[in-house]
Amino acid sequence: MPCISIVMPAYNCESTLIEAVESVQRQSLQDWELLIVDDASEDSTLALARGLAAADKRIIVSSRPHNSGGAVAPRNEAVAAASGDYIAFLDADDKWCEDKLESQLFYMQRAGLDLSGTWVTVCDDQGAVTGRRCPEELVTFESMLKNNALACSSVMCKSYWLKKHPFPSVGHEDYALWLILLQEQVRAGILQRSLTFYRKHKRSLSANKFKVVPYFWHIYRRLLKFSWFQSAVFTCRYMALAALRDLKR
Repeated sequence: MPCISIVMPAYNCESTLIEAVESVQRQSLQDWELLIVDDASEDSTLALARGLAAADKRIIVSSRPHNSGGAVAPRNEAVAAASGDYIAFLDADDKWCEDKLESQLFYMQRAGLDLSGTWVTVCDDQGAVTGRRCPEELVTFESMLKNNALACSSVMCKSYWLKKHPFPSVGHEDYALWLILLQEQVRAGILQRSLTFYRKHKRSLSANKFKVVPYFWHIYRRLLKFSWFQSAVFTCRYMALAALRDLKR
């Protein structure tokens, strides 16, 4: 059984898939399995993934018959099939530094953490560096309400918690899941090194602050059961802080 299972949803990512997978294969820690779930891609993504799997038996590829419309279903499918003690997430258009898994696993075991992320280098569609995200090390439920410090492609978590709590079917499902886990007193932290390269697309949800407002409202009001007033306050505060961070960048 591998120590770490890596979850990679894939949809129409033929231009970036090989680079993402190669960043996994170059890891200094080689005790892993990579679970690629193709979400009914319309390009050559599935064929590329199967070719990579044929050359490396640690790569396991599955394909959904119909597109699910997001990353929730592919991620949950891969998590359910994962056999590692830890689960790490890597989107098919992102990549890792070579010592990411080894450094993060050592950090979690030394600090006694259940959930962790790393600092992130942000890139544009062409892969050019546009900025960095360097949140503070301590992550709590209260701090997460102000800022999503855990970029999904940087996250590693004990598999027990992810099998107990699958990604909810809401917008910003990763942010919602981190809040759910932190509510259960899961111990979390941020490794203070930039080990993840995150590609931020111009048309992504995270790049449009107005379209995501209903998602945050849904998370606070329906998922976390906050009052109407609390939900409105936290939604407005989150959006204001996000806009301020963008201005500073």
